[in-house]
Amino acid sequence: MNPSCAVFSGNPQPHLNAISEFQKLLRGGDWACLSIDYSRPYSVRTYEKLEVMLELSLIGDIAYYYLNYVDDLLHVAPACVFICIKRDRGETVSGWLKKSFINRWRLSWLVDMLKCILKRTLFYTECNYWYEHDGSQ
Repeated sequence: MNPSCAVFSGNPQPHLNAISEFQKLLRGGDWACLSIDYSRPYSVRTYEKLEVMLELSLIGDIAYYYLNYVDDLLHVAPACVFICIKRDRGETVSGWLKKSFINRWRLSWLVDMLKCILKRTLFYTECNYWYEHDGSQ
């Protein structure tokens, strides 16, 4: 619900906070006490879905950024279960590069590039799906 505070390594606290909040929800805790990032529409939609559920018995998530914190998470919540899928490294990188490529018609490509040259802005050929930013970094 609040992945913008999560980092890939170095600080397990956002994940530990989430586990604590999820444990409270599973025990029937108040939805209003759940921390969410309201700047992320996906988080808000997920929260709205959770609010109408009468009872929870399981909460799950899919994210690579938990990998460095497995021991920390198991320490505070021994009932956590992790399902890890291993893929061929080259196949995985190739797949993500293909996903991140911005597909344009040839004419659109040229028009967009020219527009960027005239406006003196950056011309992007790919999109970073892992990090929300304004393009300045």
